[in-house]
Amino acid sequence: MDLAEAITICRQEKVLSDRTADLCSVIRSYRNLIHPGRVVRLEEPAPDQSSATIAKTLIEMIVEELARSRRKSVGLTAEQIVSKVRRDANSTTIVKHLILEANESQRERLVLSLIPDAYMTGNYESDFFDDEPERLRGAFRVALEQVSHEVQTRVAAEFVRILREEDGDFVARYCEAFFVASDIEYVAKQHQPLVTEFLLGRPTRVHTFGTLRVLKGIVSFLTPNEAEIWVDPYVRTITSAETHSGLKARAKEQFGEEFVRTTGTFDTAVMARLDAWRQTFLESGQSSRAESAAEMIDLVDIPF
Repeated sequence: MDLAEAITICRQEKVLSDRTADLCSVIRSYRNLIHPGRVVRLEEPAPDQSSATIAKTLIEMIVEELARSRRKSVGLTAEQIVSKVRRDANSTTIVKHLILEANESQRERLVLSLIPDAYMTGNYESDFFDDEPERLRGAFRVALEQVSHEVQTRVAAEFVRILREEDGDFVARYCEAFFVASDIEYVAKQHQPLVTEFLLGRPTRVHTFGTLRVLKGIVSFLTPNEAEIWVDPYVRTITSAETHSGLKARAKEQFGEEFVRTTGTFDTAVMARLDAWRQTFLESGQSSRAESAAEMIDLVDIPF
């Protein structure tokens, strides 16, 4: 295909304006400037510096116009979005609009590579007040909601790979930033028990705001046999006098909300475990903690 044919196709596809296409008639045989065989055969005047300058300028016009058309059809690139999120402390309020301006392939690049790479290679420990990590996590979550189910399953598969192959610190950082319990629905069935067990082990003894966020919604994927390991960190967090009031309130709120998603058999297992905790507290003279455990039982056993 020579330049003339390429220009004709670009004009037909509406990526090159009629004006530029008409101007390009000057350089339709631009290849003769490089391979002047036709000029020699037909004894045409050889191209001089002026015609070469005109040809160069028109080529630059073509490139710029094609680039504008490309930007218009693609929208924002993944690189532009990541750059904006990292540079602008106020980008959280508009990040959804930015991501919606990108096409599917750019959103895919955001969740599969660019945002995780930016986060995992960043050094945020030196500035406690830098909220760039939170902005990247938020942008990832928004982008994940805007991609196809096929891409969501690929993101989940990448988490499984990391869980199985990477070192502990890397796994912990990635999980905290880019995986929450509700994402288990995108994990292949054969790997769901692995992921569930890993997430249940995230709280060491009590919850943090981070573990509450990651485990929210996990009850949809649990069996009654897993009720004990799920409920114990909640009990320690909610009943302890040493727990910060804000964390305790958040844990209690989330604990109650989870039972919208549970089955009767799971609820029964949870209440049995809570009652065992209540009895233990009473026998050890910790009446305040026993009362808190009883309140947790009430949250499970709400009549509808």
